[in-house]
Amino acid sequence: MSSIAMMNSETKGGPANPPPGALSIPPDQLEAANAQAALDRRVKAVADVFRENLAYEYELQKEMAKATDEFAQKRRAEDYRAFVGHLRRFRTRPTAMT
Repeated sequence: MSSIAMMNSETKGGPANPPPGALSIPPDQLEAANAQAALDRRVKAVADVFRENLAYEYELQKEMAKATDEFAQKRRAEDYRAFVGHLRRFRTRPTAMT
């Protein structure tokens, strides 16, 4: 069947005659839909990267808070040991007379 016959045929699909039940989308709308789909994919990709960065930043903040707490705990222990060592100098020693 030639292309002219396909265009005029009622049962066969062709450029001018899509098959029955097929959606007929004008080329400008199809191009706009494709552009919108491409934009949606780009937006989704950027959102995924942003979400991953937020998750990484959250984990980093948790690690920093843990390290800060550990450092503060060690510092308090060192300060306590220094304070107790300082107090020991002023303790009175038991004498033989007591």
